[in-house]
Amino acid sequence: MTEKKQNHGVSPEEKAKKEIEATEKLRKDRLNNLESLLNYAGANYLKTEVPYGKKGADAGSYAFNNFLTSEKAYEMRNGIYNQKVKQGQEMQQTTGYNTISAPEYHVTNHELEMAALGLIQDAQIHLTLRDLGEVVKKVAPGTKEKIDSLPGELQKISYASIGEKAHKAKESGKEYSPSKEEGAFLQAYTHLTNDYKEFAGLSLLNQSVTQNSNNFYDSFLEGYKKMKEESAKEKGKK
Repeated sequence: MTEKKQNHGVSPEEKAKKEIEATEKLRKDRLNNLESLLNYAGANYLKTEVPYGKKGADAGSYAFNNFLTSEKAYEMRNGIYNQKVKQGQEMQQTTGYNTISAPEYHVTNHELEMAALGLIQDAQIHLTLRDLGEVVKKVAPGTKEKIDSLPGELQKISYASIGEKAHKAKESGKEYSPSKEEGAFLQAYTHLTNDYKEFAGLSLLNQSVTQNSNNFYDSFLEGYKKMKEESAKEKGKK
């Protein structure tokens, strides 16, 4: 006979498989959030910390404006909007009253930014050091060799896993002290999360400086071409 299924017809094996699949999907979603928000993270760094002066701030402004019209921002705005609608509907159902004024569900840029920062923080907290390193390597390929050389036992740790241990210890009235490996992880984690925003900002600045330089060459070559044409016409009249 086959093993009896539990949990409304789902066997323990199927349940475990679904949990593994859900965990992996969440991991991939978090990786996608970190990667798709690199330009926002860089813009935020350039605009709020101003590490490269006016040139950096200008590059940050340009990147932020691009972020506001990006596919990722559109997706996030829809999520925030739908959440506002849901909250409004739930409140009406709970109180039994309808509002006299029409609901306004406009999503502000500040709300969009707070959502973006929340997604970045959520990903950085729950992803392992290995996953964080993979994202940083994409924006800073020069770090690949060093990031890949981080000890394997540290790469498997996430900030959330240490937080869970600390929470359990607190619930039992104890104080949690991270192990030496966890202490080493925290040092690498702090550096990697800082690299994430710094290299994202540096990449944006490099793109901006490159674009400005290319604009000059385009203008210069066009002007030089016209000058040569005019010079040739003058010679032809003589």
